Parts: sequence; C-alpha cells; structure tokens
Amino acid sequence: MSDKLSEFLRRRSEEAAREPDPMERSRRLKLLFEDIYAELEKSAQPQALVSACLLGVPCRYDGKSKPDLSLCGRFNAGELIPVCPEVQGGLPTPRTPSGVTESGQAVLDGCGRVINRQGEDVSFYFIKGAEIAYRTAERFKVCRAVLKQHSPSCGCGSTGGVQGTRLTADGVACALLKSQGLTVEAAGE
Repeated sequence: MSDKLSEFLRRRSEEAAREPDPMERSRRLKLLFEDIYAELEKSAQPQALVSACLLGVPCRYDGKSKPDLSLCGRFNAGELIPVCPEVQGGLPTPRTPSGVTESGQAVLDGCGRVINRQGEDVSFYFIKGAEIAYRTAERFKVCRAVLKQHSPSCGCGSTGGVQGTRLTADGVACALLKSQGLTVEAAGE
C-alpha cells in the first residue's frame, strides 16, 4: 500500500504543479487530498496530520514544497495524513504571501487578521482551512500534528507575520489544533 500511495502522491502532485491556473491547481490539490484520505481510511492506521508541503506536495504560497525525507518515510508507512489548510481553505497556488497581525489564536478570536502582501484580509480562508484540518484530525481520530514551521497557517511557536516578519506565535491552524487538544510539533525550516 505504501509504495502505491507514495507514487500516487508524487504523480498527482507533479500533475497539479504543471497546471498554470492557480485556482485550478488548488482544486486539483484538494481532490488529491480527498483521494488520499479515502485510501488511508481503507487500509492504514494514521497517527498524525502533517503539512502536505513537507511530503513534497507543491502547495506552498510560492507553488513549491519543502520535503522532509523522514516525514516522507512515515507517510509511506501510512502514519501521516497530509493537510494544507491554506489550499483546503480556498486559496490559490501559488498565492500572494500572507502573515498574521498578532497570532493565530488572535485570528481565531476575531482580534487579529491574516493580511496578504497586497493588503487584502484573507483571514476567512485561513480559518476555514484550520477548521478543515481539525475535521480531518477528527475523521482519522488522531491527536498529533507535524506542521511546517514559520507558516502563517501551520507555524508552531514561530509564524509568518505581515510583510515577511516572524512572530513568536502559532499560526492559525496550529492554534486551532492546539486549542482542541492536539499535540503539535514543528518541522521544516
């Protein structure tokens, strides 16, 4: 199962990366996640969520990935469930970089915002994506997540601030997952 799933992820990620339209690319990535979830439900015992970019899925704001080989091995073993809250929340790939104004928790509480470098408030998409990540954790009954460090969505302890700064805070999805009792660890630089 693992080699088949890994090959499926690689092939579909490459197909999505070749799509020139950012919204269509994101649509294809969302379908990829659902297909992987269906396969994992049939035959695996996943243990944690993982930021999809860490598995080589080209879903980052710049349309690239940041693969972590140790995490790729755990995915091959059926231990990890890929999520990308920004894509699953409805943002295109690639997209204008965004940052939180205060912290992910402040965004969830309605006191902070996620603003992209064009000055647009994209908080809605980050909150929606965080909720989808949490529902995915519930769906698979996992209580852990390994998320991409410094991301305004997934950052754990360090998140992207407005205009490319770094804040000592959690991203939006990380904050929501922690508030619901999940243990979150940071990975990737």
